Amino acid sequence: MREELKPEIIAVFPYLEKSGGYTTSAEDAVYNCIAHAAGANNDWWWPIQINGRGYWPIQNRNPKIEGFEEMFASLGYQKCELAESAELEIGFEKIAIYVGQNGLPTHAARQQKDGSWTSKLGHWYDIEHSTPEGVQGLIYGTVETIMKRPLQRESETDHEQENHSS
Repeated sequence: MREELKPEIIAVFPYLEKSGGYTTSAEDAVYNCIAHAAGANNDWWWPIQINGRGYWPIQNRNPKIEGFEEMFASLGYQKCELAESAELEIGFEKIAIYVGQNGLPTHAARQQKDGSWTSKLGHWYDIEHSTPEGVQGLIYGTVETIMKRPLQRESETDHEQENHSS
C-alpha cells in the first residue's frame, strides 16, 4: 500500500505538505512509532506501561531521552553527530528520536534503504516522509538524537520482530 497522504495527516503535520510523503499502511493500534523504528510491528513499545501496555526490551525504563538512547543502543545503534546524521549512509540504518517542549521523547522514525524515513503515527498509519523534519511540530517536537547501526540481514530483523512480544 502506498497512497497520497490523507488531509487529516497533513493537518496535524503541516511540514509534510511541503516535504511530501505517503501513507504506507492501514490504521493499526497494535504497535507504535518506537516499535516501528526498531523494526517491530507486534507490540506497543514504551518505557512506562499505560493501560497494561508497554513492552520495553531493557530493564531500565527511564522515560527520558537517555533511556530511549540506551534502549536503541541495546539493539545495536550508536549515537551520530546530529549536524550530518540525517544523510543516507550506505550500509547503515538510522533512527531519529524526537522530544517535545518538555524534553521528553515523543516519537521515533527510521531511515529506509533509499534514504526516505518511515514513521508510525500513534494509532494511525505508517507513513513515508523525505526527511526526519517532516513530522516535527507541535505533536512530536523536534529531532533530538539520531542513531545508526549496520544494516541487518532480513532474516535477523524478522527473528528480532518475532521475539518482541509482551
